[in-house]
Amino acid sequence: MSITFDEVTSQEMAEGQNALTKELANIHYTQSAANQKGEFSHNFGTDSKLDIDKAGVVSYNGTKIAKINVDKAGTAAGTGALALNGAAVDAEYAEQDTGVGNKQIFTIIKGTTEVKQDLSLALHVGADADMTNKITVGISSMDSKGLGVADINVADDSGNSATYAIDAIENAIKTVSEQRSVLGAVQNRLEHTIKNLDNVVENTTSAESQIRDTDMATEMVKYSNSNILAQAGQSMLAQANQSNQGVLSLLG
Repeated sequence: MSITFDEVTSQEMAEGQNALTKELANIHYTQSAANQKGEFSHNFGTDSKLDIDKAGVVSYNGTKIAKINVDKAGTAAGTGALALNGAAVDAEYAEQDTGVGNKQIFTIIKGTTEVKQDLSLALHVGADADMTNKITVGISSMDSKGLGVADINVADDSGNSATYAIDAIENAIKTVSEQRSVLGAVQNRLEHTIKNLDNVVENTTSAESQIRDTDMATEMVKYSNSNILAQAGQSMLAQANQSNQGVLSLLG
């Protein structure tokens, strides 16, 4: 591939790009293979070379390093296929040629995903780290392939395919029912655990309330009782003192 520029003494580029002030002549671009580094070579009276890597960093004879923003000219908007984590999607690609800092826009139209294997997980439901405090949940593949009805055939002359199809569909329904039973059992265990934990929380809150909160009625009764006893004691002491003073007055 050869790119040739007319001989000039100065060239100005858009803001954010490099300005080349030396004359350009016989500039060629070569690339040895796909996904390899491309090379620009040119003559200014002596041989020199510019290397451009994927990041757009340019080195010139080892003396200058600069960044050149390159616009993709002639790239048209189109459609293509993308793979996002193994899921196939349809996407539209559009490029806006606005100079420096072009924008590339991908618009995802739709996406599909597929469960390739069975799902198994363990739910920790205990208060400690005991391995027995776990509920294991296993979910088999419930797609048409996993149920064995993906390539079912019901059309033939003898009718045997339809008979086999009935058996296959019946087995698929049985498999789904068994899976639902397993999930229902796990749900019941989880509900029992949730109710038990709710009772524990309620009892703990009640105990904390009894410790922290004061029963005002009971405490007021106790306070009044203590006051009555104190006043009764003072009255008895006063009467005892009066009787002693009476005896002394008689003797005197």
